[in-house]
Amino acid sequence: MDEDMAHFAIGEAEKALDMSSEKLVATYMKSTFERRYKGVWHCVCGRNFGGFVTHEQAKYIYFYIGQKGFLIWSTPTA
Repeated sequence: MDEDMAHFAIGEAEKALDMSSEKLVATYMKSTFERRYKGVWHCVCGRNFGGFVTHEQAKYIYFYIGQKGFLIWSTPTA
């Protein structure tokens, strides 16, 4: 991900951490990215997970805030 998109992802993730469940956090991140960057986005949020995904070039990020991991990526549209 480019630097601006990565900063946006981390900032939105910090805001979302106040939500009551990881499912709500992932849903929020997905909808936020789809509104701002268009396309089909996916988000996994939680602890103790791994991922192997096919993604568009420069549209992938994996980071931690505290002990909570975030995996966000975009897939090509048909």
